[in-house]
Amino acid sequence: MLFKLFKESPEYARKYEFWEGLLLNLQEDRTDVSSECVTMLAEYNSIFLTVQNYANNESNYKKALIAKGKANGGNKVGYWVNSIAKYSDIFVKSFDVYNTCDLDYYMIGMGTNFTTVQGGVDFIVSCLWLYLIPDS
Repeated sequence: MLFKLFKESPEYARKYEFWEGLLLNLQEDRTDVSSECVTMLAEYNSIFLTVQNYANNESNYKKALIAKGKANGGNKVGYWVNSIAKYSDIFVKSFDVYNTCDLDYYMIGMGTNFTTVQGGVDFIVSCLWLYLIPDS
């Protein structure tokens, strides 16, 4: 089970439902889908999808400029500068999610598992124990 989770983790990481479920389960009230944390994640996801669709190809950029009245639809340099600015919005919003959901406390708790040999071995043994020892 655990190895399957690690094997399929790239697939999980692409799904909004995974991250929403993860953050919901880190809250005191696991059913509160209107919490500030989950709302911030939804805002992040909305910005991410908008930027991904917008910056996916240059034709979206040109259509937007033509709609604003710029006859030639801009150039490649303008497209890349605009795309960098939009991707920086994603970066900023990801820190908003991190701070709003208080993920720093969880990172501190997990830190010893990845920063010391003893913590790493303890983490591996615990995972193997959960995987190999059947429920009693």
